[in-house]
Amino acid sequence: MRAVALLFFVSASLAGADRVGRASWYGPGFFGRTMASGQRYDRRRVFVAHKWLPFGARVKIMNLKNHHVLIAPVEDRGPYAGRCILDLSYAAAIRLGIVKAGVAHIAYEIMPRSDL
Repeated sequence: MRAVALLFFVSASLAGADRVGRASWYGPGFFGRTMASGQRYDRRRVFVAHKWLPFGARVKIMNLKNHHVLIAPVEDRGPYAGRCILDLSYAAAIRLGIVKAGVAHIAYEIMPRSDL
């Protein structure tokens, strides 16, 4: 029964989900370093790293365990470790509730550009 409710919730909340998989967060040791976008890593800012989405693209992410949702821009490349599909800044991980676990099962969708 719970699985049915979860599938319904995901379907209703992220109907256009582009991908489902694992996300991790990164931060220790990166603070102040230059990211692939040219900006400095600031763990207090909400953003994600993705392997190929363009910088500035926004993704809507849902933690499938606790249903927390977040919209964040792509500002770095990665993840490079494990089988994760996104890396989250520390601030994004806090908002999605995955700091303690380190990794979470998530779904994300690419948000439409508002300037089109």
